[in-house]
Amino acid sequence: RETRRLKKKKDAPPRTHFIHRARYAEALAGHLKPRRDELSEESRARLDRGAALRILDSKAAADRAAVADAPALGEYLGDASRRRFAAVREGLAEAGVEFREAPGLVRGLDYYAETVFEFVAEGIGAKDTVLAGGRYDGLTKALGGLDVSGIGWAAGVERLELLLGDSSRLPHDPFVAVFAVNSAATTPISPQLSDAATSRLVLDVARRLRTLGIPVRPRLDRRAAAKQTKWTA
Repeated sequence: RETRRLKKKKDAPPRTHFIHRARYAEALAGHLKPRRDELSEESRARLDRGAALRILDSKAAADRAAVADAPALGEYLGDASRRRFAAVREGLAEAGVEFREAPGLVRGLDYYAETVFEFVAEGIGAKDTVLAGGRYDGLTKALGGLDVSGIGWAAGVERLELLLGDSSRLPHDPFVAVFAVNSAATTPISPQLSDAATSRLVLDVARRLRTLGIPVRPRLDRRAAAKQTKWTA
């Protein structure tokens, strides 16, 4: 069994987004405490145990009214988070993915950081969220491991089946899987392209191939081309 060793960066930047989120949670709690009696029973319990952020996701009319004029999360983002979120929006726009910013979108687990997301579909009933997830930097470190980044999601199988309909029968014919290797770490595609631009180019190639029905798995890290090619085996 192959064991891969992760090297910890010596100068890893501090994860300041947790600090900014804590400040926002404090400001939100300060806004809601004078309105505590107006909240639903569940939201009052959340407020009492320090989980004010979860109230943003409440569907109760009283809770929605209480948070309608609450401080906006965007006002508490740090500079690094603003740049990252701008890059996410830019990447989605370039990929042709329609999206809507949802300031009240929260995830139930506190280890999520930076961007969280949901895929929503129409015509499948009241529960229209098909897939949800987010970024969770710092999770492995909190569990005693190395300080590495991560992103994950979960999807409802039944809801995916509703979307697929008659097309749920997947073909069993042999197919070719393509691995898009970003080799700019050693042999730049173009000297004029930055790391971010090179990654966007790799993603664009992957998107074009997928529209042709070809499965693609892109690799966007900065490892040497030889190591990335070994990863595809």
